[in-house]
Amino acid sequence: MAQRILIVEDDPDLRALLLELLQAAGYDARAAENGIEGLRSVVDDPPGLVLSDVLMPDLTGLEFCALLKESPRTAHIPVVFLSCVDDVVSGFDVGADDYIVKPFRHRELLARVQAVLRRTEALPPVLATGGLRGNLAQLSLLDILQTLHVGRASGCLAVVRVSSGAIARLWLESGDLAAARLEGPESLSAKDAFFAAAEWDDGVFSFDSADRAEARTVHSSLESLLLEAARLTDERTAAAMGSAGPVRGAAPEGPAAAPDRATLEERVNEIRDRLKVKAFEALTDGRRLHIPRPAPEATTVDPGVTLPKELDELIERMLTGD
Repeated sequence: MAQRILIVEDDPDLRALLLELLQAAGYDARAAENGIEGLRSVVDDPPGLVLSDVLMPDLTGLEFCALLKESPRTAHIPVVFLSCVDDVVSGFDVGADDYIVKPFRHRELLARVQAVLRRTEALPPVLATGGLRGNLAQLSLLDILQTLHVGRASGCLAVVRVSSGAIARLWLESGDLAAARLEGPESLSAKDAFFAAAEWDDGVFSFDSADRAEARTVHSSLESLLLEAARLTDERTAAAMGSAGPVRGAAPEGPAAAPDRATLEERVNEIRDRLKVKAFEALTDGRRLHIPRPAPEATTVDPGVTLPKELDELIERMLTGD
């Protein structure tokens, strides 16, 4: 079956050109005239990929993408921006998978669409519906958990280890670890599962805010667990290097003092640019995205308080899965 691609473009001539180009390449291409119509199409019949303009009336492409990535139901759908505005950073900030600047070459557009689809299809099934995704080669598990802790996030962080196929699931409530489970060659639960996963240096991860723990099995603070995991990592490094003494900078014996919030926030600020979590921050704060007007001049997403009334029902369907 041909992959379905949704084109969201307000220029009728370009919309017709993209439809013809993608259909000739074997894709099941559909089109929407604006962001609101695109949202409705995604909710009613989710595509395999969205190709969207950025500057559109009523709902900009950046806002459209941020709303898709905010909902657990649609966060897995890859979004490729096609725009005359060369603002790649803003595109990736709201969760886009690629950004193509107009004018574009037909072969380049098709190649990049194919590359995004190939990456998406390669994701393990357990990660397919997550809204925040990445690779442990780019960001360690401890860094990810620190970010979620400072953001007081609730949900499940699923990690698949590439080398063994093992799966770790770490459930958080308001930024603290509530439960953990490891499945694969070795089955562990609670803190044992956390410490085992903390050793992984290969794998892919996804965070799903809709997946909550059935029961709390971890009662230690996440800050103390992170410090203990860091200490164990230092000890393993020292042992591997054949060092008989303590690693310089390792945590002292006995109970370790938890870092203050300012220290954690400083660390999180260092990795924010790598994670591109502006839209995710709005989600964890419980905020929706306010649509600035006039939309055609807006090139950034403004985390505000509510959505326009005409979008409330549609967005509610996205968030609840009804």
